[in-house]
Amino acid sequence: MIELTLIDLPERLNEMQWNASLHFLPDPMKEKVSRYRRWQDQQSNLIGKLLILSGLYKRGFGLDSLSRLKFTDFDKPYLNDKIHFNISHSGSVIFSGFSTEGPIGVDVEEKNPVNILEFDGIFSDLEWSILTSEDTPEDTFYRFWTTKESVIKAVGKGLSLVLKEVMVIRPDVCTYKGINYNIRLPELKDGYAFAFATTCNQDFAINRFTMDQLLNTLDHGF
Repeated sequence: MIELTLIDLPERLNEMQWNASLHFLPDPMKEKVSRYRRWQDQQSNLIGKLLILSGLYKRGFGLDSLSRLKFTDFDKPYLNDKIHFNISHSGSVIFSGFSTEGPIGVDVEEKNPVNILEFDGIFSDLEWSILTSEDTPEDTFYRFWTTKESVIKAVGKGLSLVLKEVMVIRPDVCTYKGINYNIRLPELKDGYAFAFATTCNQDFAINRFTMDQLLNTLDHGF
């Protein structure tokens, strides 16, 4: 089972919530959060870390799990080869995915106006043909974009991937270097596009937390 979790938090955390959240982070992560200049970026990064911790805690790992994370050569965090997770944030939304059956990549994008012609270099000829023939190309753009981003994050090699080589075959299938990724595009909030990619075909469940609910799960368990 794939588990997705979403927090929609347009407002700034109050001081009590902020301090309670920081309490769960190891010192190097606290320092990283503080490096962001905008409070929105600090908050999204902080909550993303708490979503990872919450998912690990729910699966039997301790509240010190963040301090035990390791990182690949491409800076992708992991704990062991039995649990896979990924996070994404955009606008007011923070989005996470957990899987025990193989790699997972998630992406969320707030749908802002976009000049599609600036992005022709990242799409295959087929994708570009579909995109430019649509009556509402922005919707298709965000569907393709989040699909590609989720696959890139599932692969875990960051910007070293060539985006044109990540090809959308069908709305539910994307391929990269001969490997097919199953794509889901859940509609979770108006004005946003969501996608997640896995190499296995599993059912998924969606959790929606408030900030207080997230902190409560870490304080008292599930």
